[in-house]
Amino acid sequence: METCFAAKGDPRGAAEGLVNAYLKHAPSAEDRKMLVDEICKCPPYVRIEIMRDHTNLDWRDFLPHINSPTLVCCARESKVFDVHGSAWVGENIPGAQTVIFEDCSHMLFWEKPKRFNQCVISFIKRLRK
Repeated sequence: METCFAAKGDPRGAAEGLVNAYLKHAPSAEDRKMLVDEICKCPPYVRIEIMRDHTNLDWRDFLPHINSPTLVCCARESKVFDVHGSAWVGENIPGAQTVIFEDCSHMLFWEKPKRFNQCVISFIKRLRK
């Protein structure tokens, strides 16, 4: 909830805090600025609603009813979602594939782009068979 208040009172500061939470490894100054700028393109009230959605809605009963192919990618060192909770999501969606990434945080696609892209490509290729 602290992030919601920060997004309203200090949107740029909140975005900088999110970048810190989203990444295990510090980005270059140029990348940090780009990430913060991108987050700031989303109006604070939208960011607040996204945070509320993530923290107030309980989807556990819904997960077993998902019947679409699902790839769940989790970061073992995420500061946003605990890896056990994220893995639990994959365990409770029928047929889901769960992949746990090491040495990265929430933005695993940024910190481990080759592995992330390979996971997505492999997942899609299996669907096409």
